[in-house]
Amino acid sequence: MNNSSNTETLTKHYEVLIDAYKHHLDLVLKVDAFYYAVTGAITSYYLSKPNVGYMRFALILPILMGATLAIFVFFAAYWVDPAVALGKPSRLRAACQPQLKFPA
Repeated sequence: MNNSSNTETLTKHYEVLIDAYKHHLDLVLKVDAFYYAVTGAITSYYLSKPNVGYMRFALILPILMGATLAIFVFFAAYWVDPAVALGKPSRLRAACQPQLKFPA
């Protein structure tokens, strides 16, 4: 009985983690699409009319957005534990378990 409830608890925990990663991936894709749209629109407008007043300063927005996203991604990658991200502490067997090699 104890082993069964432990497995059920670990399965629920695994499902919650997978659901959270689905939402996080959705958010990341939306932010990336927004970033590429803004960067593409500003860059294409600048390249079509490069000598219009202070247009070169409009390129600061995509640069700042890119730097902010890069800092966020590096901090997130630093704080994520790869073992927890792969579900190894739960000791659940998946149909396909990726074998990732992380540098020490």
